[in-house]
Amino acid sequence: AIPSATNTLDLRGQRADEVRDLVESYLDRAALEDRSPVFILHGHGTGALKKIVRAYLAASPYVRRWAVGGTGPGGDGVTSGGLCRGGEAPGRARPDRQGRAGTGLAR
Repeated sequence: AIPSATNTLDLRGQRADEVRDLVESYLDRAALEDRSPVFILHGHGTGALKKIVRAYLAASPYVRRWAVGGTGPGGDGVTSGGLCRGGEAPGRARPDRQGRAGTGLAR
């Protein structure tokens, strides 16, 4: 899958203290609409948004796997996540072993 308006949350320019609620709300909607994978665009900046996003994805019961951006557009300024599907039991997410965006997420 590739990032699009329907599967991407753009957090660039947001304040760090607002990001967690925005990500949680976005994942709620995406899970209800059975959208997976999702892409979260946090940008490079100071790294604060990236740190918050990745920590949240790692602990979220909605997220089956997450991966850092690869060498394509956005690079490390994007994090992708594969959400649990309807019949899957929620659990703790694991980072993608390859460390590449999209790897193992499009199921």
